[in-house]
Amino acid sequence: QQQYLSGSVGHGEQAGGELTQFGPVPAACELLDGLFLASCKSTLSEAGVRFDPQFGFHFYDMDFCRSARQRALSLGTWPIALTHQSPGEFAGPVWEAARQRYLAKWDSAAG
Repeated sequence: QQQYLSGSVGHGEQAGGELTQFGPVPAACELLDGLFLASCKSTLSEAGVRFDPQFGFHFYDMDFCRSARQRALSLGTWPIALTHQSPGEFAGPVWEAARQRYLAKWDSAAG
């Protein structure tokens, strides 16, 4: 649903690729795509937030964001220009295995 999205990203082989607008920036967010995540190391250390090594390429970003929010850190988008060359990978056995680990972790955290 478009009203829940924020940010923009260029796509293509060269910098300044075709821009996809997702929604207004800056904006507070609950989840961020892992294309670009930035924070002060000390903020993460003090909150005890780390990347969970069980998540490689897939779901590391959603897990990281949920861990940060669980520890009362805020997330948001900012108007930073980026170009992404990858279309992403949203299927296949590696993605599905990571999805199952993510669901197992967060379904148990919710209960």
